[in-house]
Amino acid sequence: MTYENIVNKVQKQAIKCNAVPVDHHIAVQFNILGEGEGAFYMEIDAGRISVQPYEYYDRDAVVYVDAETLLDTIAGKLSVADVTSNGKLVIQGNYDATINLLETLSEHTQEDK
Repeated sequence: MTYENIVNKVQKQAIKCNAVPVDHHIAVQFNILGEGEGAFYMEIDAGRISVQPYEYYDRDAVVYVDAETLLDTIAGKLSVADVTSNGKLVIQGNYDATINLLETLSEHTQEDK
């Protein structure tokens, strides 16, 4: 899978999300490791979520993760708690903001099931 494919899949998932309940700004950079390596960021601002294919320096946190783990997490196939506790997803920075963002992304998919 290419970097562009990964960003595209994350963008498509983000479009489905209801970020309105998040009443504060969250910006998290994701550094994809391994196949499709690269950096992009996700931001929730004023109840809207966006995904941009570049680094973001005014961020709350940086996440290190491989593409498969990230995509499975936001698709609801893996729990956020599992991937953070087993080290498959490493957070540097604001842990709570990152968990809030990931849960917002994965909640919509779980509601669809």
